[in-house]
Amino acid sequence: MSDLNVIHASQLARISDLGEPRRGPAQGELDLMADGAVIIRDGMIVAVGDSEELLADWGGDAPVLDATGLTVLPGLIECHSHPLFAGERHAEYAQRLAGASLADIARAGGGIWASVEATRAAGDSELLARVGDAYRRILAGGATTLEVKSGYGLTPAHELHQLELLEQSRALTPMSLVISFLGAHVVPAGTEADAYVAEVLALLPRAIDQGICAFHDITCEDGLFTPAQAGRLFARSRELGIATKAHSDAWASSQGWRTAVAGGAVSAEHLTYTPDEEIREVGETDTIAVLLPHAELVYMTDRRANARLFIDERVPVAVATDYCSSIHATSLAATVGLAAPWFRLTPGEAIVAATLNAAYALQLEADRGSLDPGKRGDLTVLAVGHPDELCLAVGQGVVADVVVAGEVVHGARGARRSHTRIRPFNTKDTYPEQALDNDLSQAVLAGNLVFLRGQVGQDLETFENVGIGDPAAQAHQAMRNVELLLDEAGARVEDICKIVVYLIDIRHREPVYRVLGEHLRGVHPSSTGLVVSALARPEWLVEIDVTAVIPSERA
Repeated sequence: MSDLNVIHASQLARISDLGEPRRGPAQGELDLMADGAVIIRDGMIVAVGDSEELLADWGGDAPVLDATGLTVLPGLIECHSHPLFAGERHAEYAQRLAGASLADIARAGGGIWASVEATRAAGDSELLARVGDAYRRILAGGATTLEVKSGYGLTPAHELHQLELLEQSRALTPMSLVISFLGAHVVPAGTEADAYVAEVLALLPRAIDQGICAFHDITCEDGLFTPAQAGRLFARSRELGIATKAHSDAWASSQGWRTAVAGGAVSAEHLTYTPDEEIREVGETDTIAVLLPHAELVYMTDRRANARLFIDERVPVAVATDYCSSIHATSLAATVGLAAPWFRLTPGEAIVAATLNAAYALQLEADRGSLDPGKRGDLTVLAVGHPDELCLAVGQGVVADVVVAGEVVHGARGARRSHTRIRPFNTKDTYPEQALDNDLSQAVLAGNLVFLRGQVGQDLETFENVGIGDPAAQAHQAMRNVELLLDEAGARVEDICKIVVYLIDIRHREPVYRVLGEHLRGVHPSSTGLVVSALARPEWLVEIDVTAVIPSERA
């Protein structure tokens, strides 16, 4: 939580929260203010208004972010993503562009089931490294809050573990994460839909008992789960007191919108094939229609969600990237720019869709989504003089700064950034035999600097000691840890600038340094070697301390 004065914004989009999501004509109102300022104290917005007036009252010693010539929005909120997966599916898209059908790709072993199998086979470290990299790109695309779903496991054990990994992944990003359980994503191969629905119904209480997921996301889609099957999942969710979301009408008219609204869903998502007559019959509702332009673009649908009709029927509309194994769109700012022409939205309607209405879609409207005093100090600063310009710059890097709780966590202009703590732990867990209670991390990413904890011959996943009595084996394990942590921080071995090697016996120098030579071939870091009397545990013979700098073009 930090103090920050954001001043002299060319345009400040307040998008004032009037106690409900924006709908109808109000969807496009940004409540713009020229030469605006936002004052943040202890991470919360305390004042919004004219820059000179607020500086007179709040100048002081708080850090200043000068937004001259820039547009300041409430922090963008990404309300639909599936970031925890392994495997690659880019070849499928190339095949689709060359004329292959979805059925052709599925027969060849592709499609979502390929992602499920790859994700099941991947280790935790690989999945966390991939999701950490995705988070960095999503943050750079302007998001301050991110909804993340399970759904690439599709067995009780895999789905529960995916939720656990998503919980662990909070340490990899300054963005706020909202976690959704998507056990009923698709029907697993070789399983009947009714049988799988029964399995998810039995699994749901266990998922809730973990205390991790905020939502139960339910698919209602022709060929996957029928309205009756989805209805059973909605009913059980109400009984258990968990809020719901829905995947609806992505591939065909499936009564998905009607089913989601009847089930009390906070939001229904995709809605590409929701019929106009169904939208009119359902009419005004508080269920948020979350529309996904990238999904329609990549899946080459022959219809687009009817955003204009939803707005005309006074349904609140949100937009999201749908980042997933088949759609690698990570910039919500760019998605807003695409959504306007794709759905024929005004720039204001598209921006509200990714701020206030997205906050309502995640039930976070109490403390984010608008620039109102009392809400969290989350801002997305755009390198354009007016928010309308965002929709003229699709595909361009228009995000200048991202602020979370008053801290500049991403800044294209070299602004201050918060630190990302990677694999945090407490020493009472790692050294139970010692009377210690220290909060530490295996790595800290500070801007483009990566500081690693000294690494030893211990597996980071199992905490088992490796190579007892063998300095070379311990050095190999330490360097494998270094490579893993650098990857999780978004760095590479070639980014290493400084390495310090601690030995407990000078006779270990030659075998240890031979190992270092293998791992650091062509890197040429500066190096210091020390011989010490002991390390933290008597079985450890070598410890390796590394500092790396990520080049500016990749930071």
